[in-house]
Amino acid sequence: MKKEDFSKEMQKYWKEWVPSECVVFNSCKYDNMVLSNFWPCAIWYNGRRFESVDMLFDWRKIEMYGGDDKEKMKKRVVSYGGINNALKLKKDGVLKKYFDGIKNRGIEKYGEYGWLIEECKLLCDCVELKYKFCKEYRDKIRECIGKGIVESTPWGDYRFGAVWNSEKKCYEGLNMSGRCAMRMMNRYKGEEIR
Repeated sequence: MKKEDFSKEMQKYWKEWVPSECVVFNSCKYDNMVLSNFWPCAIWYNGRRFESVDMLFDWRKIEMYGGDDKEKMKKRVVSYGGINNALKLKKDGVLKKYFDGIKNRGIEKYGEYGWLIEECKLLCDCVELKYKFCKEYRDKIRECIGKGIVESTPWGDYRFGAVWNSEKKCYEGLNMSGRCAMRMMNRYKGEEIR
């Protein structure tokens, strides 16, 4: 995928991320994985415990944009407890089909750019709760001050991550997951972290 494949509105957020200026994380490798939305940590939302940002993000997407069967799908999401909950969620074919339907309806309603913004706002809300409940995450965010934060996505996700370009020697993409983490870093830098 190339920058040109995105709408002009989305291209404004496309960036080249130089590794020496960034903290890079990946959802499948341990280095800096605490920054990943897959990182297992207890997050509380409306009196319910979630096992990761990804689980909470999926549950809230269903809550906000799901159809008539959303209660059944929300239960399916929370049934994936344990340390690899986010990976299990991603492998569930029924949920994948359901989320594809949500995405298609979202793009139809908001446009591609508008849907990305809706998803990004929701993800940032979930990441903010991770910041509140996960000390390891707060500590890592403190270490990142002054740098960019990039989710490396070798599987080709240019929307929520960035993909390595070996010719340019940088990561390229919108990097919305990394941007949500940077938002936390910028909001809380200088504040005492408890």
